[in-house]
Amino acid sequence: MSRASAGCAALALFLGGCAGGDDPLALTAQRDGASVVMVQLSDPGGGMEAAFSGTVTVTRDGCWTFDDEAPLVFPAGTDLVDDGRAVELSDGTVTRLGDQVRFGGGFVDIDSRSGVAAECADGDSLILWQ
Repeated sequence: MSRASAGCAALALFLGGCAGGDDPLALTAQRDGASVVMVQLSDPGGGMEAAFSGTVTVTRDGCWTFDDEAPLVFPAGTDLVDDGRAVELSDGTVTRLGDQVRFGGGFVDIDSRSGVAAECADGDSLILWQ
């Protein structure tokens, strides 16, 4: 196999992995009442260490955001509860709209993630809660 063929094969494998269900940051949307939250489908294994401190907010379209800045993406295992007014994280912690929160995570480009809810797709980035 020539170098060019090997390079093309490697590129095709890479692009196929990025476009398919192998995305470690793939999302799903949960809806209850007027609320929409996005949740990671699996645990990406950490790696983001930015410290966030602020308020859980919501857009007029129902998308949960952080300080009205960017849509929040909650960790895998999070459930929307209490008629869409709260989320329960996999460790049992309950966070409600309007709560002051502190968490670690980071920003990701909204266009690079699969499963972004239409109600949350207006900005350039998402904030991952890890």
